[in-house]
Amino acid sequence: MRCFTYGPPRGAGKSTEKTYTPCSPTKQCLITFLCEEQFMKYSDIADVVGIDASTACRNYHDMNITRDPYKHAKPGRGRPKKVSTQELCEMVRGIDDGSIRDGADAGRTVRPQVPDCTVQQTLEQAGLHGHVRCKKPHLTNNNLRGQVEFGLKMLDLDKEE
Repeated sequence: MRCFTYGPPRGAGKSTEKTYTPCSPTKQCLITFLCEEQFMKYSDIADVVGIDASTACRNYHDMNITRDPYKHAKPGRGRPKKVSTQELCEMVRGIDDGSIRDGADAGRTVRPQVPDCTVQQTLEQAGLHGHVRCKKPHLTNNNLRGQVEFGLKMLDLDKEE
C-alpha cells in the first residue's frame, strides 16, 4: 500500500538552491567593467547582466585572479602534470643550446624522479620527437674494479678445472 500526500512539496515556497550560471568571457568582462569603472554593486550588476548576484561576485573574483576571461582561475580537475611548463621549457632550451644531449639526459638533469616515457611524451607535445632509451647505470671506479676482480676470479676457476 502506498501513501500519497497532497499539496505542494516541502520547501516549495523557498528556493534554497543557488544558481550558478556559467558566464561567457564577454559577460565576465562586462561584470568587471561595471564593478571597477561604474562602481556598481553585485545586485545591480546581476540585474543588468541577467544573472544571480552570487554568480556576478564569483565571476568578478575569478577575473581578478587571472585578468584574462579565457583563462580559468582555479586549476582543472584531474591529476597534476609531472613535468611543469617551466621545466619543459628548461628541457627544450637545454636541448636547443646543446647543454642537454637527449631526452634521457633531460629527464635526469631536470626531473630525475619522472619516468623516461613521461619525459618522452612531454617532449613530443613540445614538438621534439624521439625514442626512449633505457637508463644505463653510472659505473664508478669501485664498480669497474669489482667487475675486473670478478673476471679474474672466474679466470682462476677455469684454470683450476
